[in-house]
Amino acid sequence: LPQDFIAEHNIVLLPITVRIGEAVLADHRDEQATLSFLHAHVAEHGAEAETIPFSVNQIRDLFLQQLVIDYDHVFCMTITKTRSPIHDNALQASFAILNDYKPVRQAAGYNSPFALRVLDTQNLFAAQAVTAVEAVRLRGSGASVQQIRERLEELAGNVHGYMVTRDLYYMRARARHKGDRSVGLLSAALGSALDIKPVLHGYRGET
Repeated sequence: LPQDFIAEHNIVLLPITVRIGEAVLADHRDEQATLSFLHAHVAEHGAEAETIPFSVNQIRDLFLQQLVIDYDHVFCMTITKTRSPIHDNALQASFAILNDYKPVRQAAGYNSPFALRVLDTQNLFAAQAVTAVEAVRLRGSGASVQQIRERLEELAGNVHGYMVTRDLYYMRARARHKGDRSVGLLSAALGSALDIKPVLHGYRGET
C-alpha cells in the first residue's frame, strides 16, 4: 500500500528489522531510508537478506505504550504464519496485552475495555494489503466489530496472492538460503535462457 494511504487511514505498521550481511536497519517504512539501505547493500549480499519480526516483548510494549490508549479495538493482521513467526509472536503478546492494559488506559482517562484480535491473513506479497483495505472500508461504513472480524476472516481464506519473479537466479539463491531446494540450477539456467518468468502463488498459507 502507498504510504499516503497508510497515513490517511491511520494504519499502524509493526516495524521489522532488515539484515543484509552484517548491515542492519530498523525498518519503520521510511521509503528513502529503506531504499538507501538496499542500494548500499543488496548487490553484494542480496540473496542473504532477511527480515526479523518484532519479538513478543516488542509487540507488547508497542501496544501498551500507544495502541491501547489510541484505540478501543485493534485488528492485528499478519503475514501467513507458515512463512513468518510474527503471527505467533503477536498472538502470544496479545495475552499479556489484554492482561496488562487496564491501568494504562485508566491512567490515560479511559475506563472502557480494550479488545485485540490477531488475524493470520494466510497470505503474503501484495495480497496482505487486501484485508487492510477492506478493514478500512468496513470501519468507514460503520460496521460492527463482529462484522469486521467475520469479513476479514472470510477474506483470509479466499484471497489469492501472486508475484512474478524477474530474476530466477536470485530467487533460487533466496530459496536455498531459507532451506528450499525446489528450484535447481538447471531450472534457473533454462528459465533465464528462455526468458520464462514463473508465477508464485499464495493461498491459505501455502505457496
